[in-house]
Amino acid sequence: MRRLLPVLLCFATLAVVGNAEAASERQTRLRAEHNLIGAKKMLARWNVGLVNPRTRLIRTNVWVRCAGRGAAVAGRYTRFGCTMGYRRVRVTLTYVVLNGKGFEVRNRRTTVTP
Repeated sequence: MRRLLPVLLCFATLAVVGNAEAASERQTRLRAEHNLIGAKKMLARWNVGLVNPRTRLIRTNVWVRCAGRGAAVAGRYTRFGCTMGYRRVRVTLTYVVLNGKGFEVRNRRTTVTP
């Protein structure tokens, strides 16, 4: 029995650690949209006209629409397909939720309509 207890504790610890790493953060569509609008420095670096260069604030009437990608859990997703726009500029991107309340933008494409 004394030999069996440490082995069982090791397996239990490995199972808990394995499940903790596999779990990922999930966000709602609204939270993803707010995070994108709030990332002023990131939007300014893109140089597509979403930020006023003089005041370094997000321009009025910039809009964001996101839609969840993949399986939802209680209306929350780990990945979103988002489109941002201002006047004739459209920026299409993939928003990926990271652990620790962060996010990453991938596959960014900018189009300007005539």
